Amino acid sequence: MTNPRETYPAGVSCFIDTERTDVDAAMTFYGGLFGWSYKEVTPSGAPRFALAQLQGLDVAGIGAASNGAPAAWNTSLMPTPQWSNSSRASFMSETTRYSP
Repeated sequence: MTNPRETYPAGVSCFIDTERTDVDAAMTFYGGLFGWSYKEVTPSGAPRFALAQLQGLDVAGIGAASNGAPAAWNTSLMPTPQWSNSSRASFMSETTRYSP
């Protein structure tokens, strides 16, 4: 069976995450609002990050805002072969924070 989170058509929003100054407060708020549970997945030495899950599926991410940045939402799009590098994302006026 195909994982339902891998079946999005090209160009469609496939993952969202939010950066927050108070990760615990955000987890409490969105957990109550959407019924999310969380799985902490912070790599060693990285800012705190948790996957939000609903019925065992990853639905979003909540992480610590870095360097005093304000709260923000990020949306990831399912790539197409034409979007295979970061220069394509820059051409489309998107912000690329971390290149592959």
